[in-house]
Amino acid sequence: MPPAITDPSTPLTASADPTAPPVIESPEGARVTIGGRQYDWFRGNSYLGLQAHPDVLRAACEATLRYGLKLRDHRRVGCHPCVLEWERAANSFFDCEAAVLLGSGYAGGAVMAAALGDDFDVAFVDEQSHANVWDGLAAAGVRVISFPHRDPAGLAAVLSTDLGARQRPLVVSDGIFPITGALAPVPDYEAVLQPYDGALLCLDDAHAYGVLGRTGAAHRTTSV
Repeated sequence: MPPAITDPSTPLTASADPTAPPVIESPEGARVTIGGRQYDWFRGNSYLGLQAHPDVLRAACEATLRYGLKLRDHRRVGCHPCVLEWERAANSFFDCEAAVLLGSGYAGGAVMAAALGDDFDVAFVDEQSHANVWDGLAAAGVRVISFPHRDPAGLAAVLSTDLGARQRPLVVSDGIFPITGALAPVPDYEAVLQPYDGALLCLDDAHAYGVLGRTGAAHRTTSV
């Protein structure tokens, strides 16, 4: 085991084990410190660069001092006021019926599959959609069909061959694909789904909010 670090100012050194993960010694941003050296950082999930924003850190410290570390987000036992405040703010920002804060963004696929499970029969997923979508649908045990990346004609083809009579499709895609920055052709998908009663279109906009739309609310404020 590595020796305990008693001095917070002591830098963490890189492990000699090539399979060990890098130890990031600074907040995530365009540059990070690993093993005492500065690197350009193309990974992580600080999409909007807010993890080290002074206002965010100050608010987090104040909330921690006031409420402690436990979230208390179980709705029947007692919900954390910060969770409720965040959900009200998100509801207003995205102009939606309701917003729910999850402990992990990766849980989104599973929550979506559970919440919509009675409303669709077959899921059609862009072949390059985020892994949380595939894992969430797989865990729900639903039938999943992939369609070619950002291809409305390809979607129409698999709908015509793999959707049974009176079955309801759920189409899932990233709103913005994180590696390429490509946008999903949402209006074209909507046109493809027009003939199908009860069809649902679900977008993972984790990489779109804050950068897409008039107010940054992603596809909530586009033409769809």
